[in-house]
Amino acid sequence: QSYNPKRNGDLVENFMISAKQILKEDGEIHITLHINHQIDDEIGKKGSASRTYRQYLTWGIDRRAEAQDLVKISAIELKHRLYPGYAIKNVQGNPFNIVKAETYVFKRKSAHEKDANNNVTKNVIDDSIINI
Repeated sequence: QSYNPKRNGDLVENFMISAKQILKEDGEIHITLHINHQIDDEIGKKGSASRTYRQYLTWGIDRRAEAQDLVKISAIELKHRLYPGYAIKNVQGNPFNIVKAETYVFKRKSAHEKDANNNVTKNVIDDSIINI
């Protein structure tokens, strides 16, 4: 199990790269990440205290999606109890007690979105040159 934000973010970004290769033009990529979970307390005693740990923010998913020309179109709360038999597990296959999770939905950027982003970047570069 890894708590390394860069390694975990890299894993998600590599998934985006792979998924994009088979994604239809109007297709979507769904990625579910937790927002908080139950953890053991400082002395190792099992407890129900929860800690907020937004994987989406900590792992830089917005920046990584942008780098892959993907745009987030929605975030939906995961109601895992609606799926009988659904079991959340950590990377080692052990049960993982999620308190709250969200599914993030991404799509390819349209040509218009790509052009708009390029124009913003160009303007920022132009402004920087002018202001120097």
